[in-house]
Amino acid sequence: MEKQLRFSFLVVVLDNGTLCPLIFLLFALEKLSHLINLNLKEGDWKAIKFSRGGFEISHLFFADDLILFGKATVRQAEIMKECIDIFCVVSSQQVSFTKSRVFCSRNTSIAKEIAAVCDSPLTKNLGKYLGVPIIHGRVTKETYKEIVENTQKRLASWKSATLSLVGRITLIKVVTTALPVLCNQ
Repeated sequence: MEKQLRFSFLVVVLDNGTLCPLIFLLFALEKLSHLINLNLKEGDWKAIKFSRGGFEISHLFFADDLILFGKATVRQAEIMKECIDIFCVVSSQQVSFTKSRVFCSRNTSIAKEIAAVCDSPLTKNLGKYLGVPIIHGRVTKETYKEIVENTQKRLASWKSATLSLVGRITLIKVVTTALPVLCNQ
């Protein structure tokens, strides 16, 4: 009989409320990354694994956005909050915790307590990032339905009937390459 593994995880999506020069922001985020890695090394921060024997992930940065991953415990949330608070003091940046979101796996019984520690609302759906749905469940037809519909609308808006076959192929390539690449989803 196959043994079922149950685990819970925590994802905190932070929305930086202010903009600063890119170089300073990159420097500050690099220091935040060092702080997170220090907590990982000391065993305080518990990163999550996506599969048995797979790699661990604790954080992702993109421009001025940040996604934190960790074990779904109140202590883990406190450590995450401490790291963000230190980052805010050092960088003179402010994180809008009301715009940020906390996502916990379905089997997390203390999700509300974790959200309270983070001062951020609890969510069941992370929505989209850069126009691409953030997937945290099974992929179905509905997952990408909106992207397919938007592509069809863009193609329909052109006078494709007046284009040659080569022109239509070029049009399709241009429209589809302008859409977000979904290779890592």
